[in-house]
Amino acid sequence: TNLKGADLRGANLSYARLIKTRFDAKTDLPKTTFNKAFVFDTDFSKTGVTQKQLSQMFASVDTCVPPGLTRPTHWSDKTLPRDEFLTHTRHSWSISPPRRRRKRRMRRIRDQQRPQPASLSTGQPVNRPVV
Repeated sequence: TNLKGADLRGANLSYARLIKTRFDAKTDLPKTTFNKAFVFDTDFSKTGVTQKQLSQMFASVDTCVPPGLTRPTHWSDKTLPRDEFLTHTRHSWSISPPRRRRKRRMRRIRDQQRPQPASLSTGQPVNRPVV
């Protein structure tokens, strides 16, 4: 994927699969979120990516970082084929899909917004634990 010169300011690339993605010095990355993005054979060496952004992603050994920044310790240190890298990384970090978490969060919010039943004796709402 060629993202050279792309304006990615504030973009949410969480859980994205960046495979052989190309960036350059004109690629605008401030406030771009890479939370749990899978990065394989990608070159960040000429970009303004930050150490914090690098720490948010999982990357293969062949991913290049800009001078002055370091490869996060949780990045793979083995050369693996792309599919094996994705499988290995997903299993080793026990990543749950974002949809599942969103569903749980929406259910929790919905349950909190339901009217509480009143106690027959006092008329006060019954305190139910939120699950």
